[in-house]
Amino acid sequence: MEDFKWQEGTEEIEILRWDYRFQNPISHQTNLYIIYIDNKEIKYISQEGQTLRIDKIKDGKKKPEIMINLEQIENLYWIGNYRNNQTKVGKWIATWKGKLLNSVGGYYSQDGLKEGQWQELFNNYFQSAQVYEQGEYLNDLRRGFWQYKYQDKLIGGGFFTEQGEKNRKWIQLSQKFYNQSQVIYIGEYKNEKKVGIWDIFFDIEGIKKYELVGGGVYDVQGLKGGRWIDLCDHFSKNCQVIYRGEYKNGNKFGQWDTYCRFSWNQPFEKIGGGQYDQSQQREQKNGQWIDYNWENCLITYHGEYNFGQKVGKWDTYYIENLIGGGSYQKEKQLKYGKWIELCEKFYYNSQILYTGEYLNNKKIGKWCSLFCRELIGGGNYDENKGDIKIGEWTDLSEDFGEFNQVIFYGHYKNGKKIGKWLEMFRESGELNAGFIQTGEQYYGD
Repeated sequence: MEDFKWQEGTEEIEILRWDYRFQNPISHQTNLYIIYIDNKEIKYISQEGQTLRIDKIKDGKKKPEIMINLEQIENLYWIGNYRNNQTKVGKWIATWKGKLLNSVGGYYSQDGLKEGQWQELFNNYFQSAQVYEQGEYLNDLRRGFWQYKYQDKLIGGGFFTEQGEKNRKWIQLSQKFYNQSQVIYIGEYKNEKKVGIWDIFFDIEGIKKYELVGGGVYDVQGLKGGRWIDLCDHFSKNCQVIYRGEYKNGNKFGQWDTYCRFSWNQPFEKIGGGQYDQSQQREQKNGQWIDYNWENCLITYHGEYNFGQKVGKWDTYYIENLIGGGSYQKEKQLKYGKWIELCEKFYYNSQILYTGEYLNNKKIGKWCSLFCRELIGGGNYDENKGDIKIGEWTDLSEDFGEFNQVIFYGHYKNGKKIGKWLEMFRESGELNAGFIQTGEQYYGD
């Protein structure tokens, strides 16, 4: 086993964060920066520059494990001992929100290698995905039968070879498995490569009532080929979207169609799609397309691709009604001119739009915030630098909507809040009514 070579630098990764304001939590993708520091530290930094976590890496010979969801970054820690040479030794256990996770962990050998029986956390473990992986290690390699357990029940697993490679039949969980997205894949591995027919099932009601919703065939090289039904990366009870089309040498080509349904007992209905082109030896969208919004399948985007680049006018529809859009430069995928955009969390009870102008993909000049077509906020972006708020602004709260109408009024200087900011509120359903001040906060110059 080769030693890991530590290198300083910054890496941008995509992680999941969860919104628990709804009965069924909704996942959102966001980006973080991972900074590798020479003194063997890893920093997790938000896009706003906030340090979320610092891990000190004592064993610099092994590649550190990077967490992929926000709840792990905030809550998961491991406890154990190190030898003089800074390698892990003896029993290690996991904690979550400061409390021990029962039976999670295992033993490291005198050489810092995992040995014997281990219970580990699923890669995407969080509050709504308390999944465990159980099996045996030998010299840091998984071997024999490993199983997935969820809610104290065996829900999948398969075999590893002596070389730590998946082999034979497997029941594998999707990487984003959680209580609202119990998706499993059933098929065969050969020396770590998927081969033959693989079926995709969805547990409709969370009670092992599985429905076949997708799948296809892998060739001897482990590449997808022929007709396939793929699931969207965020397939769940709230977002049941599938894609139907054909693969060639592991890449999509020809016509691919997008289908959606809003309940398991309804048929899938076509909501979009378009053509893939392989003229440049990789799959690229080309020509007229209808894309969808994975967080809200009622939102679709209509426009043209030129070998993977959006060009020209793109329109945004909500329940088949045109509500926004704008234009991209023909040469590059850069927004320009007037745009109407939807907020990231646009829903029926949080219909927020932003209107303004782009130049070279950066917001400039006056931008307005609209709620149910009512002007409710906005301000100015620097005309020269772009994307930098300046002067007087009215910001909407992060979870602004029908039942939480809070705004903030104050000033920006070079993109930073300065001076006194007022917090203001009005009752739900009071469209076009005035806001009442409920607080204030001061920011340094």
